[in-house]
Amino acid sequence: MGAHNRKLKVLTLDIGGTEFQIQCRKAEIQNNTDDGESFYTFGGDAGTFVEPADDAYALDLEFYADWRANGISDWLWTHDGETVTFEVIHNPDIPAETVSWSGSLLVKAPNALGEVRVTEVTATTLQIVGKPLYDRP
Repeated sequence: MGAHNRKLKVLTLDIGGTEFQIQCRKAEIQNNTDDGESFYTFGGDAGTFVEPADDAYALDLEFYADWRANGISDWLWTHDGETVTFEVIHNPDIPAETVSWSGSLLVKAPNALGEVRVTEVTATTLQIVGKPLYDRP
């Protein structure tokens, strides 16, 4: 199989039942899970085992700020601290390459405001509860 590449251009981003991809400039599922811990005994290979780490995933996001009612900035502040569902669909316009991640995440209000005469950006990293479900719809 030869090399294959594609620039990120289209995705669907649903957080808490609302789609926000139109304001989104970065969406990244992060796997922050530590490596498992190895343990050894004097039993040679039979006495070696690895204890897996707990899952630690996050959804790292950046949006052009939108403070209108139910815009992404307003929505994140309004729902701060809530656990909601999410779904990210990658390449929804290319059926052979469409994949998705879904689950629940903890909403965290982002920082607000910024530098003068700079386009305002809302950035936040939302903790995913457990491991997200990966699917090929």
